[in-house]
Amino acid sequence: SLEYVPPSVIDLSVFLYVLWSSITGTEVSSMSRTIDGFIRESSRKIKYCQKLISGENDLITKNLIEIEKSNFFNDSGLKLANVGIKLLEEEGVKIAEIDKKDILNSESIRSKELHYNEKEKQNLNLLSKALEAERFLEVQEMLDAKDLPIGFNCIFYGPPGTGKTEGVLQLARKTGRDLMRVDISETKSKWFGDSEKLIKKIFTNYERIRTAQELAPILLFNEADAILSKRSGISDSNVDQTKNTIQNILLEELENFKGIFIATTNLIDNLDAAFERRFLFKIQIDRPGEIAREKIWQQKLEFLTPEHRLELARKFEFSGGEIDNITRKILMHEIINAKKIDFEAILEFCHQEKFETNSENKVEEKK
Repeated sequence: SLEYVPPSVIDLSVFLYVLWSSITGTEVSSMSRTIDGFIRESSRKIKYCQKLISGENDLITKNLIEIEKSNFFNDSGLKLANVGIKLLEEEGVKIAEIDKKDILNSESIRSKELHYNEKEKQNLNLLSKALEAERFLEVQEMLDAKDLPIGFNCIFYGPPGTGKTEGVLQLARKTGRDLMRVDISETKSKWFGDSEKLIKKIFTNYERIRTAQELAPILLFNEADAILSKRSGISDSNVDQTKNTIQNILLEELENFKGIFIATTNLIDNLDAAFERRFLFKIQIDRPGEIAREKIWQQKLEFLTPEHRLELARKFEFSGGEIDNITRKILMHEIINAKKIDFEAILEFCHQEKFETNSENKVEEKK
């Protein structure tokens, strides 16, 4: 009877079942129904499932399968992990092609000159050098030898429009690393539990891509405020429970991450304290100072005189994104009116850039 089969044989049976399910198109198999097929005695079945859930089972420790946990014990799933997938691929069997629709090839990223403040430039240059191919592997080997996490987890934080996302794009282009960009809004689902599965799948897909490529890509969580913010306390709300579960999954994934993860956020003050130590590089991207603003105006509007560039840089404390907006309006004005814009009109566009619903939002000119 299968009830008395040694555990090692049960492990093999479970693995072969999950493997076959994966080949035939079922990515996640029900843990409860799978174990039902090999263990009849309820107490033994519960103990076996508990060892899977706790990570004590050999299939888990050897990275042959992994658990897709659910809020309810019986709803947890089993799926092939990286080692299990590699075993199949070595035999010439591919479960499915990696979905590369969200992968941006480094060579396709357009070069763009960014103007940051001096401190930000230094921090970004340090990270860029650390991500150079040979140096990156050297650092990871050194960290691993000292039993330290080898993942490069980074966060770019600062006000909107300061070049956080574009900075990541240019970092990918410069270091020759592809970019896996995640739209956090796509991880939100009206069905309770789907969001957690999506987050887990993102990291599973990234790991498959990382191990298949010579250079580890960058995993970008853009505008990640929604999942990095402070966790809710004890609550009966499904929304709060889902958010807390997602954050717990993310914390666990970052703890064991082996690649390059970068999150961008506008709301660093609302960052959950548990994430702080997970980030190796914490790079603030602040609003550009006067010198940087003058360079941005020069880059965007080459026809401006040095005096006009300086005046704009001193009068308006704009971000790079806001200067981009004004530049677009100027170009539209010139196309529509078929003539070059004068400086007074540029000043008017600058005044219009800020909402003036109250006195705090008005652009204040420096005297």
